[in-house]
Amino acid sequence: MATAFAFVSEVVIDGDVIIVVISGEVIISADVDISAVVDITGEVDVSAEVDISAEVDIAGEVDISAEVDITGEVDISAEVDITGEVDISAEVDITGEVDTSGEVDASAEVDVSAVLEGSTMLVQLLGCGELDVPAKEVISAMATDMGMDMKS
Repeated sequence: MATAFAFVSEVVIDGDVIIVVISGEVIISADVDISAVVDITGEVDVSAEVDISAEVDIAGEVDISAEVDITGEVDISAEVDITGEVDISAEVDITGEVDTSGEVDASAEVDVSAVLEGSTMLVQLLGCGELDVPAKEVISAMATDMGMDMKS
């Protein structure tokens, strides 16, 4: 029979190798009989607490400031599908001569409010009643007045 005293002072994990450092005095207090059968069929506990905690500091000023220069010709020519009610109420300044079947000469400010319904636009001009005008013509005329080129 033997009695042993030892202390585990350090556990080092290096890749797949676990190194256990044992320090202290080992005392064998009796004769050791190695003539018997050694039974290691019981439970072997090789548990240890491994602390792999570390503080990761990614503090710092991140500068993602840059001047974005988008110069050049921007082509936004596409078919636009406008479904639903579109409210285009605005003050339109018509300073030239407008010929609508030879009856209206509007050389002053005209208030125009319009509602897009399907493919036509109901336009109300102050003092002129209601006009049923195809929406494409109205939008094309407004775009031309604003200096835009509407491509069909």
